[in-house]
Amino acid sequence: MATRTAFLAATSPAFAGDGYLKSNTGLSEWQGLYIGAQAGYASLEASGLDVNGAAIGGYLGYRIKTSGVVIGIEADVNGTTLEQSSSSSFGLVTMTTTAHLDTISSIRATLGAVAGPVLIYGTAGAAYATGNFAATVSGFGIKVSAGQDFSTTGYVIGGGIEKRLSSNMTGRIEGLYYGLSEIEAAGVSAKIDASVMMIKAGIAWQLN
Repeated sequence: MATRTAFLAATSPAFAGDGYLKSNTGLSEWQGLYIGAQAGYASLEASGLDVNGAAIGGYLGYRIKTSGVVIGIEADVNGTTLEQSSSSSFGLVTMTTTAHLDTISSIRATLGAVAGPVLIYGTAGAAYATGNFAATVSGFGIKVSAGQDFSTTGYVIGGGIEKRLSSNMTGRIEGLYYGLSEIEAAGVSAKIDASVMMIKAGIAWQLN
C-alpha cells in the first residue's frame, strides 16, 4: 500500500505540482518569462472632466517564485479611446478643441501569493502617457487647424487575480490606478492633476 501511494505521488499531476509541470512541459508554475494581451475599461479624470472609454494593449514580464510568494517585474502599453471635445461659437466663427489620450504605459514591480491555481498580486511602479491637443477654427468658408503632441508622467498602483488555464496559459483580471502629475508639450513642462483608472482582462502565455 505504501509503495502504491508513493508511486501515485510521483506520477500524478495532482500530487506533483510544479515538479509535474516542469518535467512534462519544461515550464515552472508562476515562474519565468511571459507575454500577454489585454483589453478593458478606462476612465480619465482631470480638471473637472470625467471621460470614459476603452483600452487595449499588451504586457511582458518575468517572475520568480520562492515557496508560495511570487515576485516579478512587468511592462505594459495600452492604446485608449479617451477623448474630450468642446466647441465655442463667436458669431460666425466656431472653435473646436479636442484632447485625446493616445497611449498609457507603465513599468511595475509585482508581489503576489499563490493559492492553488490562483495568483493574487499587488503592483506599483512608474507611468508614462502620450496624447494630442488639437484646435480647429472655422468660419466664412475657411478652416484652420493646429495640433500639439504631449506626454505625461506619474505613478501607478493596483492589483489583480490570475488563474492558470493550462500548462502555459493564464487568464487575469487587473485594476490599475494611474496618477499623472506632470505634462510636457512643445518643450514646456507643467504640473497637472489627472488620473486614469483601468479595469482589464488579459490572457498570457508563459515562454520559459
